[in-house]
Amino acid sequence: MQYKEETKLSESKIDYDNITIPNNIDEYILRGIKKYPRAKRIGLRLRPLSVAAVIALFVLISMIRISPVFADYLDDVPILKYIVKLVNYDKGLKSAVENNFIQNVALSDEHEGVKFTVDNIIVDEARLIVFYTIENNSIYKYLEMNNVKFTDEAGKAIEAGYSFGFFYDKQDPHKIQDNLKVSFGENTIIPETIHLEVELHQKETPENYVNNENRTKLPYIWQVDIPIDKSKFANMKEVYDINQTVEIENQKISIKKAIISPTRIEVQVEFSEENTKRILRFDNLKILNEKGETLNSITNDVNASMPDENHVNLYFESNFFSKPQELYIQGSSIRALDKDKLNIVVDFHKKLLLKAPDNNIVLKDITDTAEGTVITFLLNTDEVLDDKYHYFVFTHKAADAKGTEFDIGRASHSGISDSAFNQDVLVTIPKNIIYQNPIKIEIEDFPVRIKGDFKIRIK
Repeated sequence: MQYKEETKLSESKIDYDNITIPNNIDEYILRGIKKYPRAKRIGLRLRPLSVAAVIALFVLISMIRISPVFADYLDDVPILKYIVKLVNYDKGLKSAVENNFIQNVALSDEHEGVKFTVDNIIVDEARLIVFYTIENNSIYKYLEMNNVKFTDEAGKAIEAGYSFGFFYDKQDPHKIQDNLKVSFGENTIIPETIHLEVELHQKETPENYVNNENRTKLPYIWQVDIPIDKSKFANMKEVYDINQTVEIENQKISIKKAIISPTRIEVQVEFSEENTKRILRFDNLKILNEKGETLNSITNDVNASMPDENHVNLYFESNFFSKPQELYIQGSSIRALDKDKLNIVVDFHKKLLLKAPDNNIVLKDITDTAEGTVITFLLNTDEVLDDKYHYFVFTHKAADAKGTEFDIGRASHSGISDSAFNQDVLVTIPKNIIYQNPIKIEIEDFPVRIKGDFKIRIK
């Protein structure tokens, strides 16, 4: 199992299930994610998880009802109203706010009528969530975040995965309230002060968020030094050794350890070197307590990391503050491919698919465009398990007939084709790539499964 780095800081990915992917989503993936080494999206074998990116997150959040208890809390603390709405989708972050696990910052930087304020943060050894407000009283029109940078006191980049959203669907373009998320690396030393730099773009209209037309970078960098009170989360971590192995269709998967912190639960998983299949993803992995209440995988931030080929750390919502008596991890369906079926081979001259894992994928078309050669595949998915799920089948790794490896540049992406269970999967070979036909493309995710119910006790 091998994960690929996609940006200069790291290779962490964010995976969004059940959301419609707009055209040209690749642009948002590249602009909306900063990553750290070995970080991955949820499930296993998530390598360059090209994703429905953060842009759909806020549409999703806006549709989620706030629980009555949480709404009452919101009314009692009006200043936290927008923060409550932003974290309502995540049980762990919601509980952190309810338990006053939040640090006030209230520091700003302003340029030419655009004021960026860090209002509050939630932080522990695992994650940092920055809640901010952008007030636009300038000549600039619609703003969106283009880039963020987190460094320590010495100016060194913090080893972390970064995720943030875009402001294309805000009702009031003059006041934007949102959040940035930072997932710390395993060996990250959290400094006493984190220096945040933010770049912004302006657009002529709020609708043109999927292309570069009429978008310009503002000539400033907004900077805030965020103080971190590390005493507030000192020793706030529970570690449970599990060391239990399940065998599903002759594939051994071991749950080694669980680490519970206020912002997430980390589950460390190991795969046997003797497995004949590569584990790609868990379909329905979840954590539940003695009452049957569930915690799902993190869906809008880095949600898995991979120390090496046979180990993966999975990240779930946290129940740190509720202190359950019992805790289990449960699943039943895992996407996995034979290790000798992890590539697709395409003959460009004859427009033939020479090798594929099975008949679930066929070659649909090969066309030349201004950006390069676009290969379109048709993917057949499961009507139940893949309902509304969008596959990103390929990594960025490809090789030609001579074995010369190259990066295919744009992330593979998918969209609904002629039925709800057929998807068009596109790969673009950039024009500047010189290769010898045929081409081999590495598979990251595929609708083939091994099945077997398992439930392992964490505590």
